[in-house]
Amino acid sequence: MPILHQSFFQEVEDLKSPEEKFRWYMVLIVTLSSMNFPDEVPNVFQHFLSHYLPLLQPDERLLGARKIREALTKSVGIVGAAKTGTTIRLLSSATPEELKDKVGFRYKDDPAVATARGKTLHKKIYGSNPTFNPQATVDACPDYAFVIRDLFYGRIFSFDEILNDAETGHVIISALIGIDCHPQMRHHMIGMLINGVTREEIETTRTLCYRAANVLGVNFRHEPMEIPALPKKH
Repeated sequence: MPILHQSFFQEVEDLKSPEEKFRWYMVLIVTLSSMNFPDEVPNVFQHFLSHYLPLLQPDERLLGARKIREALTKSVGIVGAAKTGTTIRLLSSATPEELKDKVGFRYKDDPAVATARGKTLHKKIYGSNPTFNPQATVDACPDYAFVIRDLFYGRIFSFDEILNDAETGHVIISALIGIDCHPQMRHHMIGMLINGVTREEIETTRTLCYRAANVLGVNFRHEPMEIPALPKKH
């Protein structure tokens, strides 16, 4: 039986903007997956199907469902394959056949293009943040740095045919809140602010993540992460 009851969804039902409504569902589903509550996802997705998708034109509904799958696909770079795989399969069980994809999209992504695109996104997020030292990652483990920048950023995070960079930022911080990873959360929040996401938008995502955790009885090691101030350079 789902733990998130109907009253939890009043917030999204009251939102006026379709963009805000979609982000609410996306953030919540990624957070649930990250906190290891995949069994809550079908319930949330059913609400998405009945309260959000009808707002879209019929030919836009497949894309709406695809964007939820893409959010989980991108979260694998933060959360890992095991948790994400469990959630993806449960999500599929709640998805009507007409809203499923029959083929993937990344298979046609040119590796060289993906690598360059990933490096561009990495620089966009971290390049103007004076509190981030990119060389520290290389010094810590060159192979790790390669996997993150060439593979995770290239193949996962920077792929923009389905979710844009701002949406990807919300996916990343939702996943980071779900696993209680403050150092990376801080840098990604700064990166989002630098690149034009408003503090209010980030706060909405942050609040929803922690509200879900509270309802589900999740006890994090750290106190809730506040949105950092922009470094003085900005």
